[in-house]
Amino acid sequence: MAENVIQSLSKDFVHCDICREPYNEPKMLPCLHSFCIQCLEQWARNTHARPLSCPTCRRTVDLPSTGVNGLPNIFFLVSLMERLEEAKQISKQDKYCNCNICRNKIGTMFCVDCKMHICQDCKGTHNQLTRSNDHPMIPSENLSDESYLQEVISTQTPYCKVHKEEKVYCYYTQCSQLACQKCATVVHQGHQSLQ
Repeated sequence: MAENVIQSLSKDFVHCDICREPYNEPKMLPCLHSFCIQCLEQWARNTHARPLSCPTCRRTVDLPSTGVNGLPNIFFLVSLMERLEEAKQISKQDKYCNCNICRNKIGTMFCVDCKMHICQDCKGTHNQLTRSNDHPMIPSENLSDESYLQEVISTQTPYCKVHKEEKVYCYYTQCSQLACQKCATVVHQGHQSLQ
């Protein structure tokens, strides 16, 4: 999921419209379009036009006496690019974390309910426990596939809002509520239900 957002931000906000590469020393024109300093210098040399026109909107730009170098730097874009790079590294780490049970091996599986990375050796133990034997497990490499995750999560039984560790087991038509077995016994005794 995060990987898709990172890719979208990288593609839409931190690439120069001239070279189509990540910005290198971005400069901003008065029309608020941004370009690499080298790309603007090359654009100015190639067009020989005075005043210069913006490569994106064609608005005329009077360059300062110092040329392209005199245009304002965009520290925000540089900072954004640094943050996106950090996020990419974290996303890669999240995909292949150490097992949250043994902490020795790479967690190749992810338990959707426990929110834990689990290695192949510990998966058997996790699946043998009564509280976790029905938890959905997905390959860690699929954590960045948003549509896959939505499909997995949409097929899961929700948890009770009162007893967070209990899965919902029926719907009470009288009070329009989902409930676990504990709630059914205590709160909804005698109510009509659908399982």
